[in-house]
Amino acid sequence: MSPKLLTGRLKWILASLLCAASLACSPPMYAGGGSDTEVSGRIVAPDGSGIPGAGVTLVPADFNPTLSGQVSGNETDTTDSTGTYRFKGIHHGNYDLQALGLASGLRLLASGIVVQSDRGTLVLSEDSLRKPVRLLVNLPDSLVQLSGYVIATGTTMYAKKNAGDKSVMFDSAAQGVYPGLQFEANTSGPTVQLFTNVAVGPSDTTVLNPFPGWAHSAKIQVNTSNSGVPVQTTVVDFSLVVRLSASNFPFSQAQPGGADLRFAKANGKALPYEIAEWDTAAVIWVGLDTVCPESALQFVRMFWGNAGATTLSNPAAVFDTSRGFAGVWHLEEDQAGVGTLGLYKDATPNAANGNDYVSSTGKDGFVGKGQAFAPGDSIPTDAPVTDMAAAGFTACAWVNLTAPGGVVFSKRKDDTMADTGDKELWFGDSAATGAPGLRPTFRAIGQGTITAQRDMPLNQWHYYAFRWQPSTGTATFFVDGGLCGSTGSYSPQAADNPAAFFTIGSDGTRSMSGALDEIHVSKVARSDDWIMLAFENQRQDQHVVTVILEK
Repeated sequence: MSPKLLTGRLKWILASLLCAASLACSPPMYAGGGSDTEVSGRIVAPDGSGIPGAGVTLVPADFNPTLSGQVSGNETDTTDSTGTYRFKGIHHGNYDLQALGLASGLRLLASGIVVQSDRGTLVLSEDSLRKPVRLLVNLPDSLVQLSGYVIATGTTMYAKKNAGDKSVMFDSAAQGVYPGLQFEANTSGPTVQLFTNVAVGPSDTTVLNPFPGWAHSAKIQVNTSNSGVPVQTTVVDFSLVVRLSASNFPFSQAQPGGADLRFAKANGKALPYEIAEWDTAAVIWVGLDTVCPESALQFVRMFWGNAGATTLSNPAAVFDTSRGFAGVWHLEEDQAGVGTLGLYKDATPNAANGNDYVSSTGKDGFVGKGQAFAPGDSIPTDAPVTDMAAAGFTACAWVNLTAPGGVVFSKRKDDTMADTGDKELWFGDSAATGAPGLRPTFRAIGQGTITAQRDMPLNQWHYYAFRWQPSTGTATFFVDGGLCGSTGSYSPQAADNPAAFFTIGSDGTRSMSGALDEIHVSKVARSDDWIMLAFENQRQDQHVVTVILEK
């Protein structure tokens, strides 16, 4: 084989490797340029020495690998022993430069190269190969059901997208600035410009957000390190409170009611959220599948600033039963008088909405608005909540008593709310303790009473939680995130009635004076860290969440 043919064959191999490594393309054709312009440069190591044997491609800025298909032969080269590459006969125009170290796998992307027709030689600045990274491109909802390709224009890089894919991943993208990423449908569908001037840095994965039409974003930092709230184990299926105020959020940039608000994980996956309050301040719940322990760097991202967006606030997704929730009442609702059925909404898909038998008009809350209770006030739900004996459960609530005694919630067999011998949950004070305030007590008919080891003072908000683990027979109380009573000898003696309804406030025999907020019931036994993190995140002087504005 002649040296000329060998050189041409080597160029073909190098160009093919560059394309394949970039999820691209078919082998290039070889055609001479109609210009005498020469483009040259060097690829160097950190010490300044040249890197030989790197494949280099000069790609026209309007090149589209799915349409153009081929890079001309005079636009590919291999660095010599000094790291020099050279392209001859290059037409004037705009180009991007790709390079690949065949031995190391390191890469280079240099964009914005301008070749002018009146210049005989263009010498580019020296540059280095860098570690390839992953580039995750999240797609808008309007493109999810289409098939086609996501293309990095001006490069040989593209990725196939199947119908139903919400994102595409480039596994070995060069670090650098990509002039544009666009979607092209397989058929006569749309060509959509997704992103422009995308800077891909040294992070192992660069994520392009799923909301490219949104003007503003912020990082919502979740700090589980010692500088925030120490968490020792991974917490799953957690609903995070994000509070916005004039001090950390420009409300004038968002739509009324926060209709254009969106949330996504650091990897770009969209997250469910619920806007519980939106006024001069906001209370938002975001559904997280995982919160990592001992991390000050984890975050989710919030987006806003799209005048055409409609709200995606979805409480049933945040507090889905698949995430272990059985009933969640924010107690934000308010209406004069009593008797309105279903007024107090259950955020879970169970839709165990509470009927309004609350005479008190006070909206006294801790996380949000909350609800005040006078003696006799109650909110009976109109649907069952959970079988409290099958897989365990966890019940949490913010409570502020203004008088001793009181019942926070109970589970009743029927509308009579009477003790009928069937197992009944009662979460309230134990008169037997003689405590001046509330000593949280769990009682189930036929199964005895368990009392926490801490008396709570009046006229203060506290976070009460009770967890039942039937697999171990362990019943545990928590107050303000900390353990305050546990027993391992609590053995059920009667079957629970999963069809029994749930009542907040008076159970017909016992009442409470004070206020309640954020009653959350789970059909699973939540971990110690889950309960502690919920308390720390929901408290008003919390140190878990920090809103960091980005743009």
